[in-house]
Amino acid sequence: MGQSANVTIWVEDLQSGVVCSHPIVDQSGVLLLGANTEITESVIAGLVDRGIEQVEVHPKDAAQFQKDDSKRKEPSAKRTTHADTEQSALDSGRPLRNFLVDRFDEPLDEKRYESLKKDYASAIEQVDEIREAVSKHQLKTIEAIDDLSQRFTSNLIDDHDQTVSVFGSAQEQCDLTERSVKLANLGMAVAVEMGLDGKAVSEIGTTGLLHDVGLFMMDEKFRQVGVVLSEDEQWTYRKHPILSEQCLSEVGEVASHIRLAVEQVHEQYNGVGFPRGLSGNRIHPYARILNVVDAYLQLILPTDRRPGILPHDAIGILLHQARHGLFEPTVIRAFLLTQTLFPLGSTVELTDGTIATVIRRPRDGYAMPVLQRESGERIDLSQSTIQIARPIRSDAVDQVRISQQAMESMTLESAMQAAINISG
Repeated sequence: MGQSANVTIWVEDLQSGVVCSHPIVDQSGVLLLGANTEITESVIAGLVDRGIEQVEVHPKDAAQFQKDDSKRKEPSAKRTTHADTEQSALDSGRPLRNFLVDRFDEPLDEKRYESLKKDYASAIEQVDEIREAVSKHQLKTIEAIDDLSQRFTSNLIDDHDQTVSVFGSAQEQCDLTERSVKLANLGMAVAVEMGLDGKAVSEIGTTGLLHDVGLFMMDEKFRQVGVVLSEDEQWTYRKHPILSEQCLSEVGEVASHIRLAVEQVHEQYNGVGFPRGLSGNRIHPYARILNVVDAYLQLILPTDRRPGILPHDAIGILLHQARHGLFEPTVIRAFLLTQTLFPLGSTVELTDGTIATVIRRPRDGYAMPVLQRESGERIDLSQSTIQIARPIRSDAVDQVRISQQAMESMTLESAMQAAINISG
């Protein structure tokens, strides 16, 4: 039905829990929310934050918002803010995914992209300051880290897919601090997909940001990403999670379960990890989530010794390793649903020969994400006869491809060695 048949509704009159079967537009006809969107407090707060006071909805949907006039809020009444929604998400005990703003039908936002990049840069600076304090035994509080995790939570609520795309993308130069920032954000995104509440999601972010602080108590060589270590040096390196936990034990406000998870991020589900060789449910759930993300980042991020592995192929390697018990199956599934088979932000060639970028997860499953052509055209693969022909290497990052056949017999270590051999 055209816009002229729509009904004008005050944003203050929208009610959480209502599912609108038709798109919601502003008074100029610009799409605000797609069809089949559930109205949540987060959705309402997002509209308010954008300065939108009235929306146009289909008459059938408008009937669901009818209220007694005596209970109607005036436009000047105190409104729910994004900060209120974020705090509600953290405190509710409900799955954080219930609070996500539904932006499935929206393009990526350039202003949000710039804001996310600033958050990324700011996080790197703050984590570096924390690690400097650790190296001098001067760490007294992790308040700044907790604040970062809450900011990351807010970003995920506002636009889950674009946040994953920015923080989870491969880049040419990525030091230890940047890896931890990426680990924290992607770990939180996977936790959202697994249905964890806001408090747990935020704590996973804190764990990811702090998990390698023990390396700053060791020789600088151990902080060089991709450096070749002797057998004795590897033995020393594998003790750093214990040092991380010990450093944080000196800070009284770090909860014991977070310290435990920090120590266990490098443990593997089948017991071949370090520092203690734990397996299965003996590993803290936060650590099991971050371990999968850490493996993915190891594969896609290049080092001085080798190129990165194409994100699509890195997903394939993780799936093969999961079959051998290296990762918890439920975490792998959540990671796949978070990134899709062709990870968010990656580039693909389509069956018609055009190039596109992966911008959104599908509504269901993980095989048919939403793309955007170089021309700006949006393609929902679930509704299109055009499909992905192949992933494409990034021009900005040194990347190699791994064949499907080779993946079947690869470990994580042999995959990274294969990248060296291919580039050589």
